[in-house]
Amino acid sequence: MTDTRMEKKLYNEGDPELIKAAVQFIFKSVAYDENVSIGVHIFLNYDYVLLDDCPITIGSEVLIGPGCAVISKIENDFFIVAGVTILPCATGSDKVVVGVGSVVTQDIPPETIVAGILAKPIRKLEFD
Repeated sequence: MTDTRMEKKLYNEGDPELIKAAVQFIFKSVAYDENVSIGVHIFLNYDYVLLDDCPITIGSEVLIGPGCAVISKIENDFFIVAGVTILPCATGSDKVVVGVGSVVTQDIPPETIVAGILAKPIRKLEFD
């Protein structure tokens, strides 16, 4: 399978076996096992960590920036900027933006921007 076909299949279908193969090919040191569930239309930037000692769920339409660690469940339409850690005690809701360097230790309400070490809501997102 060509790289372009693999990228389209990964992006459009969220095929778990193909995602696992691509993750292992690109990031040879990443642990990726049955405790990780990934939706469709996701982007994982370089140097990320999915620590699958506990179940991790990543929804659809998710962007994860460089240097992020996800050890929890995140829902759909989620944007995690760079250097963010989401701990197991936290769950991310739909339509959330997490600011640079944040450490998320508690549940994030939907349609919210959060930031900071011990991330707190900054403001609600507004949609027309």
